[in-house]
Amino acid sequence: MVSDGDKILVGVTGGIGSGKSYLCNILREAGFPVFDTDTAARNEMLENTELRTRLQKLVSPDVFKADGSLNKPVIRKFLHASPENAARFDAEVHPCVRKSWRCWAKKQASRIVFMECALLYEAEFDNEVACMQLDEKQKMLRADYIIYNNGEADMQGEVRKLILDLSERLKRGL
Repeated sequence: MVSDGDKILVGVTGGIGSGKSYLCNILREAGFPVFDTDTAARNEMLENTELRTRLQKLVSPDVFKADGSLNKPVIRKFLHASPENAARFDAEVHPCVRKSWRCWAKKQASRIVFMECALLYEAEFDNEVACMQLDEKQKMLRADYIIYNNGEADMQGEVRKLILDLSERLKRGL
């Protein structure tokens, strides 16, 4: 179980269209901080000069456009060329996102902090959080909590139950 002092760190994951962003918006509206790994990865690639240099060496000098933005077709071509390319790219980006997450999480005043990460297990970010939420059947056995987004479930009610349970865990000392 991962915690940061007296905080509980929760991962939110699931496939495309599973409701991660919807759930995270509910959490934000309830006042909880949510770290978005996709946004963090993009920011790291754009703002971290050391990472930019490494990506230019790894992928191509054209990985960034003249205006400094990401050249997504170049990145996509590199990633789809081989699993090894994708692994090497991830090995450059993921540690930067992990460092950004850790720094961000420490700064949060809330005792319950969330990370939205589609590739929580694949990127090994599950080691960064105390518990996970997801709804893909093949991953359900690894989840601590499952919140369904099937049009029938009361997601806001499920989020209330999740927050109550997490609060109880904090009271019990995680």
